[in-house]
Amino acid sequence: LAAPNGLIAPHWGDLSVRSPQVCVAVLGSAPARRLVVAWPDATYYDGAPGAHLHFELIVAEGTGVIDLAYGVMTGARYLTTGLESPDGRGAVRPPGTLFRACIEATGNNCRPEGNSVYRFIPSL
Repeated sequence: LAAPNGLIAPHWGDLSVRSPQVCVAVLGSAPARRLVVAWPDATYYDGAPGAHLHFELIVAEGTGVIDLAYGVMTGARYLTTGLESPDGRGAVRPPGTLFRACIEATGNNCRPEGNSVYRFIPSL
């Protein structure tokens, strides 16, 4: 159960960001704030020609709902996508019925589909 644990991976891999770079904001007011982390135009670190990746991670205060939101995902590759428990003993990826690329993948590697949102709702 190697670190990192307790991971949220919207599209985990070696990325390089163009301008603007990664944006972070807290929206709303307590107890219903949302943490938003946005990658407005990323590519792969190896300089993959034509890759334009626009995605966001949104975490809702109070409910714990986590959204992975994808805009343009031109040239997207199969990378780790999903959540891992704080102790590293469990992980979940977007459901295959909603995330077709997860059906084709193995493990937690998926290719995000553009113009999609995948919601994780914590169980009580």
